[in-house]
Order: sequence, then C-alpha cells, then structure tokens
Amino acid sequence: MRTQKPVAHFTTFAGFQNSTSLLLETSLGHAFGMAGMSSDKGSYLVIPTSGVYFVYSQVTYACPRDCVAHARQFSATVSKKTRHYPQPETLMKGYTRPPTKENTFLKTSIYQAGAFKLHAEDHIYVEVPKNLIMNVTINEGETYFGAFLLEHSALL
Repeated sequence: MRTQKPVAHFTTFAGFQNSTSLLLETSLGHAFGMAGMSSDKGSYLVIPTSGVYFVYSQVTYACPRDCVAHARQFSATVSKKTRHYPQPETLMKGYTRPPTKENTFLKTSIYQAGAFKLHAEDHIYVEVPKNLIMNVTINEGETYFGAFLLEHSALL
C-alpha cells in the first residue's frame, strides 16, 4: 500500500488586518491540505514530516491607477520559522517593478519556487510589505501558496 505524501495548496483570504503575512484559505475553492499539511493561525503552512519539499508562491498586486504612486518596487518573501533557529529565515524573496501606465487598472505578479530541506513542525509563510498588503489580490488563481513533499527524510 502506497502512503500519501503531504501536499497543500492554499489561497488568500480577505481581511488581511494589520499583518504583513498573507492570511490563508485552507479548504474553500481550490485550497486544500492533505496527509498532515495544515495551517496554523491562518498564516502559516505547517510541515508535518521532515524531508525535501517543493515550495511555491505567487503574489499578485493590483493597482487601480499608477502603481508607482504606491511603491517603487513590489516584493514577496517566503520565510520559515523553526524550533532549530530563533529567528525567521528567508527561503525566497522576489521583486518586481510596478507597471507605470496611468489611469489604467494594472496587475503585476511575483512567482517563486524552490526545493528546501524542511523539518517536521517548521512553519512557512508569505510576507509582503505592510504598505502594499491592501494591493494584494484575493483571487484564488492569482495569489496562492503551497508545498509538497519530494523526498521523505528522517535524517534532516
């Protein structure tokens, strides 16, 4: 009998509050978690077992007018909190320049992906600059975050 590997695909949830971390939808629409993948406090994806994981994220920003008025650059960071290290660790960070056409509704996306050694109970999450959180789209096909186990390892 083949065991199921941990996998999660989370989308964003409306109501970011005063946070820089994306709030995650874990079960509605295209969002799901299987084989122990879950969310903690609505912002963290919790790794259930040690191994090498493929982690991906896309953050889409929308601007009703000239995006440059909001920021010179947009960014998105995927970070990890672990019991093995006291400070959060950046796994990936992406940047993009905002579109500059005036009086047009514009969108720009940052997509990141990579393979990482993660430990059981590690918490991974996506952060965006606080001044741009309200520009993040909540469309489940535009802003999302996930991970799946590539290789199990008890020796990490």
